[in-house]
Amino acid sequence: MTVTTEPTRIAATLAFAACLACVGDDGGNDEVADETATEAGDDVDTSTDGPGDTTTESESESESESESESTTTETESETTTETETETETESESETESETETETESESESESESETGGGPVGESCPGGGWDPEHVVAMITNEADATVHLMRASGETFALDTSFPNAPADAEPALVTGANGDYIFASVYDDLAGGSHNAAYYRVYDRDTGAVVWEHAEAMWEPEGRSPKLAADGRVGLFLYSAFNNTDISYSMVLDEDGIVDVFEGAIARSVGEDDWLANEVGESYPRWHNVSTQEDLWPAHQIWDGYISSWLADSTLAYLAEVDDTMVLINQRVNEIESVPWPELDTYLFNGWWISRASPISRWVIVTDGSAERLVRLLDGDVSEDFELFPPPGHSVPECTHSRFRVESDGSLVATWRDMNSASVWRLPSPEGDWELLPGLGPIAENIGSTLGGSGGSYWLRSFAPGEKYCFNPGDWGPPPPEALLGSALQISRAVDDVLITDDYGSYPALAAEGRCSARPLSSDPAQPWTIEDLTDGSTFEAPLPGTLRWLGD
Repeated sequence: MTVTTEPTRIAATLAFAACLACVGDDGGNDEVADETATEAGDDVDTSTDGPGDTTTESESESESESESESTTTETESETTTETETETETESESETESETETETESESESESESETGGGPVGESCPGGGWDPEHVVAMITNEADATVHLMRASGETFALDTSFPNAPADAEPALVTGANGDYIFASVYDDLAGGSHNAAYYRVYDRDTGAVVWEHAEAMWEPEGRSPKLAADGRVGLFLYSAFNNTDISYSMVLDEDGIVDVFEGAIARSVGEDDWLANEVGESYPRWHNVSTQEDLWPAHQIWDGYISSWLADSTLAYLAEVDDTMVLINQRVNEIESVPWPELDTYLFNGWWISRASPISRWVIVTDGSAERLVRLLDGDVSEDFELFPPPGHSVPECTHSRFRVESDGSLVATWRDMNSASVWRLPSPEGDWELLPGLGPIAENIGSTLGGSGGSYWLRSFAPGEKYCFNPGDWGPPPPEALLGSALQISRAVDDVLITDDYGSYPALAAEGRCSARPLSSDPAQPWTIEDLTDGSTFEAPLPGTLRWLGD
């Protein structure tokens, strides 16, 4: 099944199995529980110009790109996987999807849910959700409204009124979700002490009823993702017109009001033991206790100062040198688990440096500026080490900072290019050969691309010249006829023979283990997003305009 959104630059059906590009980032935190890449664990991606010029790019950065500039949504997830996507979207393109297969609501209502054997919601039958289950949030920055959407497509509004707003306020929103709770804050986006106002609410996810609310005249949310805990407490990075220092602050709120205001940028939600992940100064990690105001630092110095990732429960996974050998450490407050990794010593103590790493998923890519090697810990803490090499006749595409994706089965996928096009390839094992990954087609005449995926579904977003900065985009020869050119999007689920293509290069959000996708079709904020069932290619228009975020189960 191939679905092509018009207008498109290529024939929709591709004759060969193809790519899954991995350029830039995908996902991660602000893992709106939508599996966009947003997956809770961050993977660290650095430039490879040399150890003195490295820059860190978290995978979660990708997701924030897709949010509207002042609307931020975050969903905490207890599932921590490495983030491989630059997901999120800056809407553009104005066309509607067409499907080769008719979708009949009668058959949808008769479909069986994977979880309960009953009817499933028609917004995405492949998700297997009960029709009454609240599956998504639609946030409209233009009128500062938030609606929750059931799997049936029915929506209901949350109370986002602003009772303490200044008369000439410009309302803005931040939102979040976790388990049974939804969070939204409306605040005045204008600067100055007379505009310092915010209203905070936590709601029941199933009914939208307000669980608690708090008016605030000192602290506003700064606009970053809030951190909503499973017990309904919420943490926010703060702004105040009355803060005349260069110190950044965060706070935690509950039904009684402000629990704690503390220095730093909150990185994960507060746990049952009152500890949370926090970052102070140049994003240096530590833990903070909102009851005792105690701060705790990592037990060891983090390698290169930044090779670390937060898990959803505020565990910090990081690399460190301990007693003259490299060690992988998982630390949460005073609980520390260490795994010696001497195989890294050979490289990091001899002029090689890390170009990309996922401490959460236990792999590191090292380089000496010419060769690259993947070093990873397998079950039983056995280290595997092999050279990363392109398929014959291929090379690394320009402006592709996140070239490699390590899959849960241990295989690698990577974007490689020849003179005319780029595709995504898969390496099943170190002893195997690169093979084109089924589902996606080639891309060409672009300045990089980004990969996302979940549960066997993948998306590939490529960029036209001018869409982002690229110092040396390289030259392209005549592209193959099936290649997508410049700015484009592909979404593929090869197991169900579904391929969707679009000239509008958005970042789709995936849910239900990759069976459902949501994305904008244009840059017009008045146009609702479209939901696509990736098990059959059918589409469902979101009932309201605004940014749609999956909430997770």
